[in-house]
Amino acid sequence: MKKNIFNMPKAVTIKGRSSSITNSFYNGIVPIIEPSDEEIRNALKTLEQTEDNVTCVYCGDPKTEWDHLYPLIVNKRHTGYITEIANLVPACGKCNQSKGNYNWKEWIVSDAEKSPKTRNIKDLGKRIKIIEKYDLTFPKKQIDVEALVGEDIWQKYQESYEKIILEMQKAQSIMDNIKSIIKGQNKTCPTEKKSRQSTSVSEDLQGSSVDNLDDLLNRVGKSIFVIYFDLFYKQLSNLEIIQEIKKENTFTEKSYASRVTIGSKIPL
Repeated sequence: MKKNIFNMPKAVTIKGRSSSITNSFYNGIVPIIEPSDEEIRNALKTLEQTEDNVTCVYCGDPKTEWDHLYPLIVNKRHTGYITEIANLVPACGKCNQSKGNYNWKEWIVSDAEKSPKTRNIKDLGKRIKIIEKYDLTFPKKQIDVEALVGEDIWQKYQESYEKIILEMQKAQSIMDNIKSIIKGQNKTCPTEKKSRQSTSVSEDLQGSSVDNLDDLLNRVGKSIFVIYFDLFYKQLSNLEIIQEIKKENTFTEKSYASRVTIGSKIPL
């Protein structure tokens, strides 16, 4: 059967939503300046487009949205740019998703998936020149949010963000354990591999010998291993690792020892 006939929906994870949280935290505080009709018309004219035919500036497909030419967030930090017509250009979904937070000049000629270059857009050189003209014609505002609100308020905002991300990581750990239990009890499910019930993991792990890395990770709890990777990587003693993990989790004493024992066996 051809691969493109059926696409299995991807599994949802809590950690997978962290980027949405980051986006909400930082995009939510960025000023939005509504353009006038005249400003929109001037923007389209500079982009050599008309109100009756607005297309993606990057590839020429029909416009589905207006994209920030320069990203608002990079590496979980506000870049200073805001949402205004000077920093917005018509785009299609493919280009917007492919571009992400990359610099548009680098991305447009890159080998990124679905970039104009990889899609062999014929008039790419002309499009780049038009965007460059637009970029120079409309100066963009930049602000320093931290300086405007003050260090104390900004620090509190940062801490509240980090707390939410940490709680999401903890919830992901619980989710992984719940999924393990469901897998163990639903052995007839054809889309799931058979696994031991996580209710007996703490008893089974201690003293066991497992050669497969993925099996090790599944049994110790992938999210636990990822969250506390530094502890294992530093090769601390099992007791030291247990003490650190106990500060933020409520496993049983035997479960702590079992998880750390298996985690210590994983080659780093």
